[in-house]
Amino acid sequence: MADLGSSHDETVTDLLVARTDDTDRGVRFWAAWSLARRPGLHVRAALERLAGDADADVCDAARAVLELPTRSL
Repeated sequence: MADLGSSHDETVTDLLVARTDDTDRGVRFWAAWSLARRPGLHVRAALERLAGDADADVCDAARAVLELPTRSL
């Protein structure tokens, strides 16, 4: 059962990372917050991209999330 949960969690994380490239600023904003405390280099890379977003709210959200501790792998 734990394997199933892990697989589902990875799928959700991948979907959230994909949303960080959305054209809608609101989607990018909430994707950043939804990635909070999720582990993974691809998560960090997506948040670092958003930290340089042209929209100030998206940028601030990503920077705040980057400062939060992540779960260990």
